[in-house]
Amino acid sequence: MKSLSVRRTARLGAAAVATTLLAATAACSSASGATVHSPGAGTTPAAAPAATPAATGSASHTGGRGTLVAATVLRTLSRAQAGAWLTAQGYGSPAARYGFTEYRVTYRTIDVAGRPTTASGVLALPDSGRRGLAPVVYLHGTTVPKNAVASATGDNYDAAAGPMFAAAGYAGVAPDYLGLGSGPGPHPYMVHAAETTSATDMLAAARDLARKKGRTLDPGIRVAGFSQGATAAMDLGKTLHAHPVPGTSVTAIGALSGPYDLTGAELPIALGTHQLTGVEVSFYLAYLTIGWNPVYHLYDSPGEVFRGRYAQLIPSVFDGAHDYTAIYRALPADVNDLLTPAYLARLRHPTGALRQALHANSLTCAGWRPAEPVQLWAAKGDGDVAFQNSAHCLAALHASGTPAHLTDLGDLDHQHGALRGLPDILRWFERLDAAR
Repeated sequence: MKSLSVRRTARLGAAAVATTLLAATAACSSASGATVHSPGAGTTPAAAPAATPAATGSASHTGGRGTLVAATVLRTLSRAQAGAWLTAQGYGSPAARYGFTEYRVTYRTIDVAGRPTTASGVLALPDSGRRGLAPVVYLHGTTVPKNAVASATGDNYDAAAGPMFAAAGYAGVAPDYLGLGSGPGPHPYMVHAAETTSATDMLAAARDLARKKGRTLDPGIRVAGFSQGATAAMDLGKTLHAHPVPGTSVTAIGALSGPYDLTGAELPIALGTHQLTGVEVSFYLAYLTIGWNPVYHLYDSPGEVFRGRYAQLIPSVFDGAHDYTAIYRALPADVNDLLTPAYLARLRHPTGALRQALHANSLTCAGWRPAEPVQLWAAKGDGDVAFQNSAHCLAALHASGTPAHLTDLGDLDHQHGALRGLPDILRWFERLDAAR
C-alpha cells in the first residue's frame, strides 16, 4: 500500500469519528459549469446528475472548509518534458499529449474530531488550451514520511500519478491526506472518513484555484486510487452517494490493489498464511496500530502491542520524519517478533475498540450500489495487499447489482502493479469519456 518501496526504489469511538466527519460535510461547493468535458474531444451537454454527491467545502471568501489558503507552482513542463519526466517515474505509456503546470495547494479542512485544520495536495492543469477541464481525483497509496507525497516531491510513481492524468488532458487533483505534506499533526492512517473529507475539501480548493487561473473544473469527477487510496476511492464514492451535495457527481471509480476487506481478507491472510511478504506484514500492522491509536484508543502504552525494544522503536520511526530505509531497518521480518501475543490474539479475534475500528474501515465496497461505472485492478503476485481483497470487493459490488469488473495483473508485485494499473485506469477513463 505504501507509495515507495525501500526494496525497490482526541480518542473517539469508530462511530463517533465517522459521525463527526460526515456531519461536518454539510457545506457544499457550487457547480463549476453545465458541460462535461472529455480531454480528447469537444464538449457535450451534461446529463442530469444522478443521486451522486458533490465536493464539500465552503466558498473561499468564507474561510471555511475547502478554502484555498495558498498555491505555489511546483513545476511547469512542456509536452516533451512531461513525457520524459513521467517515463523517469515509471510511466512509459500512454505518451504525454500535453505539458502541464503542477501547483502545491494548501487548504482548510477538518481533523478526525471535526476541528479546523489545514492540509495540502497538488493540482495539475494541462496546457491543452481548454478552459473547461474534466477532473480526476487521485488518492495515493500508503506513505509514512511527510515529505514523500506529491506536494513535497513528485519524484516517485505514486506522487506522479496526478500529473500523469494532467498529461492526458485531465485536471489532476491529488490530496496528500491529513498529517502528510504540510499538514500538521500525525497522519490518521487508514481512517477512511478522514481521507474522504481531505479529498472533498481539496477538490473545492482546486476548483477555486482553477478559476483563478482562468479554468473551470467540470461537476463530474473521476476517482482513481491505489492501495490505501483504492479503499479511500471506494469510500469517497460511497460517502458522496449517501450524502449528496449539489455541484459535483462521481462519474467513474477506478480502484487498484486496495485492502478493502481488512477483517475478511487482509488480516487473516497476513497472520495465517505466507502469501504476503513478512516484513511488509510487519510494516502495515505497525503503521495501522500507530495510526489508529490516537483515533480509536487501541492501547494505553506501546508495550501492550509491541514486544520488547519495539515498544519504543516503532513509535519513533513512524513519526513522519524518518525515511523508509530507517523504518525498514527497524522492522523484523516476522510479525510474531514485533507484536505481543495478546495483541496478535486481538487482531485474530477483534473485540471492543479494535473491532469498531475494523468495521468502520473495512468493506467500503459493500452496502451501496454505485450509480457510476466501477472497475477494479489487482495482482495475484502482490506481496503487500492480498488479491482476495479485490475479489471480495468485486463480490460485494455484484451483490449490490453493480456490473463491476476485476482485472488480474498477474504476477506483479505491489509497485509494478501500480505502474501497470494506473495507466490502465487512465485509458479506461478515456474510453468512458469518449463514449459519453
